[in-house]
Amino acid sequence: MGRSPVTICRESLGLGLAQQRHGASVMRDGMMAAGVITSGEWLDGVKGKQALAALERYKGARNAGKTPILEGGMSYQQLGMSNQDAEWLASRRFTIEDIARMFNVSPIFLQEYSNSTYSNFSEASRAFLTMTMRPWLANFEQQIKNALLVASPVPGIRYQVEFDQRGPVTGHSWRTLCHL
Repeated sequence: MGRSPVTICRESLGLGLAQQRHGASVMRDGMMAAGVITSGEWLDGVKGKQALAALERYKGARNAGKTPILEGGMSYQQLGMSNQDAEWLASRRFTIEDIARMFNVSPIFLQEYSNSTYSNFSEASRAFLTMTMRPWLANFEQQIKNALLVASPVPGIRYQVEFDQRGPVTGHSWRTLCHL
């Protein structure tokens, strides 16, 4: 008791940061070709320059998805995601989920939407209020009450500190009324 979630789960946070740095490095420095063009002959000199000039017309965001016309026995081979890359992406998702567990929040709140729908987002919001925020709010209410409130000089009047928690759950108010 008394140790922060960051201290307890330092390795998960470190892994997440390392994966983020690695991903940024690969995107910045690595070759991330979607495919390769091969030729039956060696292209050098004029032919090589012509081939490169022809490919220049197909690069960039505006030309994404356009199909180049290949001449002279050239062929295009698409490069797919390797198993190693797929595992790396899965480990990133696991790290996000691990950090979410550390702070008792849904991965949805850490921008991990792979398994989310509107209904489970709504339920996650309610669970966040109930399981994560209410214990903290109860502690804050008690501390405020102890620090700021004094007994009323008028008999029968009682002061109370309470956070209004109705806002995040109003989306379900209609459903609740329909089931009464």
